[in-house]
Amino acid sequence: MTPSPTTTASARWAGSRTGFGVYGSTGITFLRCRAHGNRRDGFDFGTTSNTHDASATILNSQTYDNGEDGFGMSGGTAGTTTFTVINSVAFNNAGSGAQIYNGVTATLYHNVFHHNANASNFSGNILTYSEPGASAGRSI
Repeated sequence: MTPSPTTTASARWAGSRTGFGVYGSTGITFLRCRAHGNRRDGFDFGTTSNTHDASATILNSQTYDNGEDGFGMSGGTAGTTTFTVINSVAFNNAGSGAQIYNGVTATLYHNVFHHNANASNFSGNILTYSEPGASAGRSI
């Protein structure tokens, strides 16, 4: 796999913001990025108005000390949403390490999700959710 052009970056917002957000864009790659201390998710991905395709790949990155999830992945009622997280770490987030909502195909390889809220068992580190009548594609 050849990643698309990326920037090694760190995101930290003290306000009501997400570290890195991708909404309705495709082919985005994050390489060696750090999202920490954000009020909401470290990485937040989804569609725009539930109508567009969205895809992103996260490689060798970290997300920690965020107010919600380390990786938040949302789908929609139309469009294709595909997110891949490889060799990354999510820890000490107030939500889950990875939150996968309905309509998303999420692929997680060689990651560590540790010490996230509600993580007294494994389900606090990786959570999946689907609304009645919806399905979530998962490869965990």
